[in-house]
Amino acid sequence: MDAAGLRPLELYPGTKEPWRCKCQAYGEEATLTYGNVQSGQGGSGACAVTGFDPVAPAVVYLITHQQLSAAKIGITGADIQTDRITQHEREGWVVVGAWNVAYGRQAEEIETEILRWWREELDAPRAVTADLMPQGGYTETVSLKKISLEETARRIWRLAAQS
Repeated sequence: MDAAGLRPLELYPGTKEPWRCKCQAYGEEATLTYGNVQSGQGGSGACAVTGFDPVAPAVVYLITHQQLSAAKIGITGADIQTDRITQHEREGWVVVGAWNVAYGRQAEEIETEILRWWREELDAPRAVTADLMPQGGYTETVSLKKISLEETARRIWRLAAQS
């Protein structure tokens, strides 16, 4: 964790469980698995060794998985070599929509706002566990029974238009 520029904020939970840490360079809190850290994901977009760049063009996406009866919001770099959307599609997820934004930081803010809305206003918890998403991203899932895909897409569109 130290080599990745992260300081754990809690005891090590195991390789596949979320681990709250703080980015030593930027002071931002992040929750990652040890596997994410090993693959180069830093504590914040700004201190990631590879992958998502907070100042580069980005994409906010909304996907669903019918067998899991779940939706997921996510973000990825517009020009990233390891495309997160493709990784999810390989696991049976289907794209509902994708919205381009000028900067990764804007994508992070949109994702955070949608997750806040789902969790706090709609009281909709995570719908998928880590073992059902080998590609990662389960913390950004929600049950299709708890939300409206149409309203979620409208909110993302509005937030992206304001960016």
